[in-house]
Amino acid sequence: MLGPENSIGPWPSEVSGEYGVRGPHFFVKYSERLRPPPTRELLGSIREDWETPMQKLTNHEVKLADVGPESCYRVLLEETRRRARGFAVGSAGGGVGPALAAMSAAPRPAVLRRLLAPGADVGCH
Repeated sequence: MLGPENSIGPWPSEVSGEYGVRGPHFFVKYSERLRPPPTRELLGSIREDWETPMQKLTNHEVKLADVGPESCYRVLLEETRRRARGFAVGSAGGGVGPALAAMSAAPRPAVLRRLLAPGADVGCH
């Protein structure tokens, strides 16, 4: 279970909130940056940015449920899933819980459908 002992600390003061700059608003303008395949700059951020505690990926005007697997949005989801799986497996000492085991065993398209499904618990809102 995650708790304060697992925290990486307060939000780093050097993380910018400016649109288009590495930080939570890096992917603004969403339709222009998340719909097409990632540029070299965006791919670098997806793979190498460990400083930004979170990313804001959309707003109510931008719909990303229909983007293709080559889109920056889907590449970001896959990389996040890969990192989360690695963290969960490492934290569990090599074993995983039933939810992660089910997600890990499910075909990739089924997992993506679940992640992109509208709803209150996961996916696109």
